[in-house]
Amino acid sequence: QRYAAIARSLGLDRDGKAKTDDELVEAYCAKIIELMRDLNMPLTFRDAGVSESEFMRQLDDIALAAFDDQCTPANPRFPLVSEMKEILIDAYYGVEMRAKATSDIEAQEETSDSLKQQEVSESTEVEEKEKKALDRRAFMF
Repeated sequence: QRYAAIARSLGLDRDGKAKTDDELVEAYCAKIIELMRDLNMPLTFRDAGVSESEFMRQLDDIALAAFDDQCTPANPRFPLVSEMKEILIDAYYGVEMRAKATSDIEAQEETSDSLKQQEVSESTEVEEKEKKALDRRAFMF
């Protein structure tokens, strides 16, 4: 409601398109983005030149630090660390890219899990071969 009131005070309800509070908030956000573009300001961390690999490497630590910040309990709703990560990902890629980034992270995790399972499977095969070799040796003596 506060952002809708700001949008009204900026006259964003006069164009006839934005009527509901949600529409006014969207119009307000669009106006901020337009202003940032007019001023050649980066819209995301990525646009500001932050390295993706460095950002991803530190994402968990940053999200935890944000969660632990002494101001966090003053928020109207107490966020989860996973929600803090989503906000940070949005701040890095932009909201439009969240789905892609999230799917990329999930794919990386799946690949990592798959590699771990493959390593365990290979390790188990090696152990089985070693056991059979030992059994054969024991039979020989």
